Amino acid sequence: MSKYFFIPYLFPFIFFIIFLAFKFKEKRIQTLCWFALLPPFIANFVVLYFYIIEPNTSFTNLSTHLPNHFISIKLFEIDIGAQHHHFGFSLFIDQLSLIVIFLTSYLSIIVARLSHTYLHREPGYQRFYRTIFLFITGMYLIGLAGNLDLFFAGWELVGFSSFLLIAFYRNRSQPVKNAFRIYSIYRFADTGLLLSAIAGHVISKNADHFEILAQGKSILENVDNPMWLTFLGFAVLLSAIGKSGQFPFLNWPARAMEGPTPSSAIFYGALSIHCGVILLLRTYGLWKSSEAVVISICVIGGLSTVLASGIGRIQSNIKGRIAYATVAQIGIMFIEVALGFHQLVLFHILAHSLLRCYQLLISPSVIVETIKVLNRNVTNQSSFSFESYLPERIKVTLYNFAFQEAFLSVSERGFFFVSLIKWKLFFRRIMFSSWTSVVFISVLAVQSLLIGPINSFRVFAYVFAGLDVIISIQCLLSLEHPKVIWKKFLGSQFSFLISIYLVNPESLTGVWLYSISAIPCWILGYIALRKLDNPNMKIYNGFYITSPKRAHYMFLSFIGFAGLPLTTIFWAEDILLGQIFLIDPEILFLTTLSLMLNGLIVARVLVKTFWGFPTYVKI
Repeated sequence: MSKYFFIPYLFPFIFFIIFLAFKFKEKRIQTLCWFALLPPFIANFVVLYFYIIEPNTSFTNLSTHLPNHFISIKLFEIDIGAQHHHFGFSLFIDQLSLIVIFLTSYLSIIVARLSHTYLHREPGYQRFYRTIFLFITGMYLIGLAGNLDLFFAGWELVGFSSFLLIAFYRNRSQPVKNAFRIYSIYRFADTGLLLSAIAGHVISKNADHFEILAQGKSILENVDNPMWLTFLGFAVLLSAIGKSGQFPFLNWPARAMEGPTPSSAIFYGALSIHCGVILLLRTYGLWKSSEAVVISICVIGGLSTVLASGIGRIQSNIKGRIAYATVAQIGIMFIEVALGFHQLVLFHILAHSLLRCYQLLISPSVIVETIKVLNRNVTNQSSFSFESYLPERIKVTLYNFAFQEAFLSVSERGFFFVSLIKWKLFFRRIMFSSWTSVVFISVLAVQSLLIGPINSFRVFAYVFAGLDVIISIQCLLSLEHPKVIWKKFLGSQFSFLISIYLVNPESLTGVWLYSISAIPCWILGYIALRKLDNPNMKIYNGFYITSPKRAHYMFLSFIGFAGLPLTTIFWAEDILLGQIFLIDPEILFLTTLSLMLNGLIVARVLVKTFWGFPTYVKI
């Protein structure tokens, strides 16, 4: 099968670039949408033909959880010249791929068509379609990726576009607040997939390629210590539960409904919410040998199903009920994947995606739909409920437990029994104390002396890594002028790169690759922030109204530091962490924490300064 058959799947990204560069009227956008979305839909039938009639590779001794055959197409490789590093670009097609690309192409056409009417004369009309095109590109990458590197690129595009669409109504503070909260969860959970992709390079010797996993070959022969498989499994699981809203991240899908209903339908009803299940299916060969991982997936899936079912029953809005019902079904899918019922999971994903997308699309007209049902004289509905058999005190307790969202909400006390605001004030007081910095860095320096022979380079590496983390946390909690935060952020970037270079001087290639994008992105951010009129970091200032060009510069800076595959930072992160993965786990932990905080810092500066409801407008 020729690789050129997959060119139509690049059309959404091509039109994303076009919509980024030019402005169009609504009627022209409607026409261009067909040119962007129809070619991939037609290409699905070509791919299906080659998959069924002319498969390149057939296996008869596969595990029962996989289809009878798959198609693997190697496109090209980029050799960085740094130890293990080469980025392979390959495509992988099996039953899961066919389902993902079919759902993406089919539902994107439906949602795009409905959005023409739903968003008519909306100020962000073109911005909505531009973001949808970026999301569709990410889903095609997830569906067709042949290895974890390419899969992670699509994963990041999906998360980034999700953040943008939740905050679509930028003149309102609540959607922006929820978008930043959900992006924080994404940023934390995505570190698991990043580390597992690096581990696939360094430890497993091409075990990150889905073709190798699909052949059912044992990964143990490529791994010196079997505990690495457990690490890989839990790293993948962290990313899966974050993206699919599983325990303990149950409540973010309901918050994500702040965006337009069409985007909610395709993101959190149909496609994005299932990405965690897709990841577990793709990496099944990595973690299936670890009982701890299998049991953890079952436990998390079971907890998510029970808790989400209870919380969803007391929701007062239709989109919230659908969101928790979706989370409950995803929990069941987690259990099905862990138990090996993968053919059942594929059907479950297909049926569930279509159902939830339909439910969310008609949710604005749910009253009309209810009237239609009543007109059919459907009055014999069952009113059975298991709560009717429980004592009154237990019913009240369960209701309060569900009403408090199982104490998992970050805006409530949660498991900490102290409000989040008090914790934030406490950490702000501690982190801005000079004693905290001195003690933390001193402990790291002493630890570097205890773990091996005295080495001044290692001591300084620990000092700079500790300094990087301290400055990053201060930037995330600071209430100073954004320009001051931005200058401190530059110091954290230097400390981050210096610490990695001191651990392994061979990482110079990654340092330069990271700097190529980081330096211009920081300069753009500084230009955007340097002459603002005293923004208050306690509130959302909404300067995009008075300074749209500056908001655009800050957004471009955010794109770079968020680590999207559109910049060299995305590829440099893989290289830099890979250089120290086996050399120094402590530095690896600190630098990974720093990378996670980088995106949050820039996102916080962006949303607090330029988005949200403005407290004043300069005339």
